[in-house]
Amino acid sequence: MNKKLIIINLALILILLNLTVVAAQSQELENNKVDKLAGQKITAIEIEGNKVISDQQVLKEVTTTVGSQLDQQQLQKDLQSIFDLGYFFDVQVLFEEYKSGIKLIFEVIENPEITEIKVMGNDHLAKSKIKELLGVKLPKVLNVSQLNEGMKAVNEYYREQGYILASITDVTIKNKNQLHLTINEGYINQIKIEGNEKTKKYVITREMTTQPGQVLNVEQLREDITNIYRLGYFKSIIPEFNRLEDSQQVDVIIKVEEQKTGNFNIGVGYSSTAKFTGMINIEKDNLGGRGQKVNLNWEFGGERNNFEIGFYEPWAFGTQTSLDFNIYDRNETTEDDVDVSKEGGNVTIGRPLTEDIKGYLDLDYSTIKENFSDGGSNSDNTMSLTLRTIRDTRDNLLSPRTGERQEISIQKSGFWGTADYSKYKLDWREYFPVGDEDSVALRFKMATSEGDLPSTERYYLSSLDAVRGYNDDYYKEQDTTGDGTRDYIPEENGFIGESLLLANFEYRKKLWDNITGVTFVDVGNAFERDDLSIDDFNYSVGLGIRFDTPVGQLGLDYGYAPEGRLEEKSDFSISLGNKF
Repeated sequence: MNKKLIIINLALILILLNLTVVAAQSQELENNKVDKLAGQKITAIEIEGNKVISDQQVLKEVTTTVGSQLDQQQLQKDLQSIFDLGYFFDVQVLFEEYKSGIKLIFEVIENPEITEIKVMGNDHLAKSKIKELLGVKLPKVLNVSQLNEGMKAVNEYYREQGYILASITDVTIKNKNQLHLTINEGYINQIKIEGNEKTKKYVITREMTTQPGQVLNVEQLREDITNIYRLGYFKSIIPEFNRLEDSQQVDVIIKVEEQKTGNFNIGVGYSSTAKFTGMINIEKDNLGGRGQKVNLNWEFGGERNNFEIGFYEPWAFGTQTSLDFNIYDRNETTEDDVDVSKEGGNVTIGRPLTEDIKGYLDLDYSTIKENFSDGGSNSDNTMSLTLRTIRDTRDNLLSPRTGERQEISIQKSGFWGTADYSKYKLDWREYFPVGDEDSVALRFKMATSEGDLPSTERYYLSSLDAVRGYNDDYYKEQDTTGDGTRDYIPEENGFIGESLLLANFEYRKKLWDNITGVTFVDVGNAFERDDLSIDDFNYSVGLGIRFDTPVGQLGLDYGYAPEGRLEEKSDFSISLGNKF
């Protein structure tokens, strides 16, 4: 509460009682002509009018002593000191001749004895808490000084809770012994969105729990802005407040700057085994400004030909339920020369469980065909159900500096067809700010399985999202002897298996406005169940760089694997965005 409001609150009490201390002091001093009495000897000092407050408590504030000469300035200070005790709404001094001198009589009128406190207008702070902060004891003579400090404490506590407009706007005494406090907690008149040239207003406001007519809470608004920022549609989001004149209301103005939300990426890769491979990725977020997403991914060449198309609706049926549809056709040759074709699709339903946790239910149906090198074949239909929860408190989905993300999933197959297996996964990520712009990112991933896991469902460690420094050749049998003998099998290296462990560390340093440098350490292993050995872990160290481009963040990483078993112990990879 500002000083102006403190004075107003104090004045309300004094006006109701038809007195002010300044008037009382100046009038009494004038009537008794203190200037004519100056220099006379003070022979006695008395207190009159006090019923509850003791003489001793008042006399402690009086510096004028018996035997001294009357001094107008000192007397003025004594009057103020008595008034500053807070127990009196009128203090004046009278003079009487007494024993060849003058007697000072400090006449006081006590504040009323308060027996009840009534609080009005408090919707977001309990009355018991307000009374506690006020510090007014009952029943007791009202101490205005203590009350003033108590009102400061109430207003400060409101601000600490995020209610920056809240304040005590009226203090009155009714029925002689009732203290009435009126609080205005500060309301939102309207919410305006500015700068959204493409994005529909409702796409932004539906992410907000702050609404017109509510009490303004900046902490709640800050969380809303984080939710809006997580959409990934905006470069910046700046809130402003326009306070209405002579009112405890404000207009909340959310100023946004939109960014490009569509991606079109083409990639080409080469390895000694897979030869040339290509990738086309098309994504369109915020389709038509409605927050929807469509994507198309095509990976082709070498021994792979994978195609997938999907559609995502974040607010189905006008609720917070999300729907995600995908259709795919995946074809590849496994390390043991089996041609595998998997066709199917899935639908995922998502729903917030708590403020930071969202739950998902995924239903996947596919047809798997396998053609073996000896001419045999096999086909099966598979239906699986996956339960997944994600807790996400990151400040930015694309380049987080603070917060964490935890994902837990359980997948169960066997509802259709002969494939019967279960998969379990934990993916934990933590982000810590360093200085003003740098950060540290940590990731731990653990996954395992039960049952007869098809080759298409096995876990893979790849250079793109796991242990950098190992290239695609580690997935293939190799001629390690130079005579054409292919005696190196990938299972021994631990890149494909029924279980997985992975840990990543990155230090991300801002170099320039659109460029970030990365130092990383990766450790990981994929292995058969119950066959984990610490000695089999793959690890690498390396450097990377991230460029902010109009189509997203481009990442370049160079990893070195000192214990790699192939002749080439390093790998250079290109990716979009951060690894995690």
